[in-house]
Amino acid sequence: MKYPIKIASAMAAYYAVTGVYQNYISKYFGAQGLTDGEIGVLMAAPPLISLIAQPVWGTLGDRARSKNAVFRLMYVASAILVLSYLISSSFWYLLFAVLAYSFFFTALQPMNDAIVLEALGGRPFGPIRMAGTLTFAIVSPLAGAIIGDNWSASIWMTGALLIVAALVTFLLPNVPGHQSEQGHKKMKFTELLKQKELVLLLGFVMPLQISMGYFYTYFSLHFTELEGANSTLLGLCYTISSIAEVPFLLLSNKLYKRFGAGKLLISAGISVTVRWILLGSLTNVYAVMATQLFHGWGFIVMTVTMAYYINDHVPAELKASGQMLLGVVGFGIARAIGNLGGAACINIWGRQGTFYAAAVLSGLAVVCYFKKYMFAPRDNAQK
Repeated sequence: MKYPIKIASAMAAYYAVTGVYQNYISKYFGAQGLTDGEIGVLMAAPPLISLIAQPVWGTLGDRARSKNAVFRLMYVASAILVLSYLISSSFWYLLFAVLAYSFFFTALQPMNDAIVLEALGGRPFGPIRMAGTLTFAIVSPLAGAIIGDNWSASIWMTGALLIVAALVTFLLPNVPGHQSEQGHKKMKFTELLKQKELVLLLGFVMPLQISMGYFYTYFSLHFTELEGANSTLLGLCYTISSIAEVPFLLLSNKLYKRFGAGKLLISAGISVTVRWILLGSLTNVYAVMATQLFHGWGFIVMTVTMAYYINDHVPAELKASGQMLLGVVGFGIARAIGNLGGAACINIWGRQGTFYAAAVLSGLAVVCYFKKYMFAPRDNAQK
């Protein structure tokens, strides 16, 4: 199969943005003099606004003549709004700016996945997603080296990369919103909730993503306070986690077809739980960096497996909405709880100790779902 470079470029462009914004935004907020509690609120704002934004953009994408045009609009608006962060360092101003930015940005990944999966037409998604992983791996430490202690540079870099990503959307084959096509009926976002197996799988993913919400908000702050840590090593942490994704991404299509969604998600839950236990125990900066290897059989397995499942089981009229539902649950509800709950737990156990609480949460999810998916026949959430 000829590697579809143009499709892969869309994935690379999105993850170049996240390689800067996701990794360094909490440090930018900290440099503005905000407290852990205020940073927790700002980091919880995107998941909360996504509860509204993702159904809206999913519906617009499914009903538009071109999902690509909607996708492009979201990128341009995100670029303008992220640069507005630089206007003021006031907590209340930043809260407003983050909410406005997040209304557009939080729906970009599921829209990207929906367009790419349809454009591939059944070809393996993993190698294309790997383009995003490798870009993230390169951009993360490079951005850290460029930023140094000038955290405002992370905002300028994010804005510039969002504009580049908007231009890259012109390379993608046009993917229509199927509800705009003759012969396709209009379907509501809520139709997805009638799919029992999808709801059960999302119920398992949610506590895992709650624990990830804590990690993504507070890991950068925790890591840079370890003895010997700096922004370059922080960037390398994310490079390690990205490279660790490669083996699964190369084999994801075969693994999904062989084991199905349920078994893969259980294995991801076990990996996530072990990772949190180690982060709660280790203080050596290089040992903590090594725990990033667990990312390769945790977060990436969850997201790619669910993307496959939704693309296979959701009606054509709701392809974009299906990926948005994953975003609502995995990013919206779960991340908001992880961010805000993490801030409360820090007051009791500290940043490092809260990783044990995350391990308990993800571990309980694995225990509750283990029998259902590990010993179930392959037809049950396995296709």
